[in-house]
Amino acid sequence: MSSLGRIGDARAVESIADVLEEDGRGAIEALGMIEGPEATVVLIRALGHINQSVGASTQRVLENRGKSTVSLLVQALGDLDRDVRNGAIQVLKARAHL
Repeated sequence: MSSLGRIGDARAVESIADVLEEDGRGAIEALGMIEGPEATVVLIRALGHINQSVGASTQRVLENRGKSTVSLLVQALGDLDRDVRNGAIQVLKARAHL
C-alpha cells in the first residue's frame, strides 16, 4: 500500500480508497504521501471510519497537510457524518496550535 503512496500520483487515490476498509491504517499512510485535493477529500471522509484508530491516524495526517487542506476541513464541518464533523474540528484545533 505504501508503495502506491510513495509514487505520489493522484491516480492512485481511487485504488487506495478502495482498500480503506480492509487496510485502513495502511491506506491512510499511503494517502498521506499523496498531495492534492483528491487524497485530502478521501482522508477527510476517513475521519468517520468505524475503526477509531484509523480516524486518529487520519487526524494526524491531516494536521500536517498543506494550507489548502483548511478550506476542505471547513467544508467538512457541514458533513452529515458526525464523526467526520468532529474529526474536522479536532484537526482544525490542532492546526491552530502549530
